[in-house]
Amino acid sequence: MSVAKKASRKFISWLRSMVGSAPKGFLLQETVDELVRHTDQLTDVIAVLKRDEKSLSRFGKQVFSQSDEDGITLEIVRRVCDRKGLVLEIGVGDGIENNSLVLLALGWRAIWVGNEDLGLTVSDFKDTISYTKSWVTRENIFATVSAGLENLSAETDEIDVLMIDLDGNDFHVLQALLLAGLSPKAMVLEYNSFLPPPIDWKMEYDAEHIWTPPSLNYGASLQALVNLLDGFGYFLVGCNAQTGNNAFFVKNEFSPQFLDVSRGVENLYVGRAQNVYNTPHNKKKLSKDFVESVLRNGVRRP
Repeated sequence: MSVAKKASRKFISWLRSMVGSAPKGFLLQETVDELVRHTDQLTDVIAVLKRDEKSLSRFGKQVFSQSDEDGITLEIVRRVCDRKGLVLEIGVGDGIENNSLVLLALGWRAIWVGNEDLGLTVSDFKDTISYTKSWVTRENIFATVSAGLENLSAETDEIDVLMIDLDGNDFHVLQALLLAGLSPKAMVLEYNSFLPPPIDWKMEYDAEHIWTPPSLNYGASLQALVNLLDGFGYFLVGCNAQTGNNAFFVKNEFSPQFLDVSRGVENLYVGRAQNVYNTPHNKKKLSKDFVESVLRNGVRRP
């Protein structure tokens, strides 16, 4: 049975149960709100199915990631890597749930950088994982990564995949690494999915920024990442369909392996599925600082 049919049947079943067994005094507004939520769920499912025809989102699968990033990562690696490689993940959380664990499960090595205590004993994997607990800024990131490379006796050009999830200065940290010469085969980057293409916006740099949900003042729009990475020889191949939080990029030299993917950012963009997934990223809240930042960004652009 197709995903759309399953979603439709679930919706119809729920609607029947609501009509037939609503408790006495059940508020009409609650019924309407629930109806809207289920309708939005069905709409999101249909949109994902259409997008799958042009994007790697159709390979989405959750293993260790927050949502369906793992499956897309595995498909990209299958196409561009012919060996077990090295992944650099910046913003690994507590190490129990992140985007690089699935590659470690396949025998890869990883350089981890983050500001949290890990929930696992990383010293038991000293030949596989180098973890540096550090507050990440664009000024210190390359030195931090270099230390991780030294711990694993690796060189910068051995990094095959870069992953960044900082809920803040992601764009600026990425730019600093690119300018320092980092050139991985693929990237998995968090983006601010509230702003659709062609809006090019990035959070103004603040080395001490701490994201407080549900603020929208974090990261960068998808278009901002596309524009930045185009100048360094990368193209977009998809965004994770479940939540629209992560974008996937690949070096131009691998374009023959991705002829099934659209080159139009508008075809690959996934917006915030706030009505379906109950995560902090998906609960939007406009604020004065965010709106003013977007306006300042627009004034600067020709």
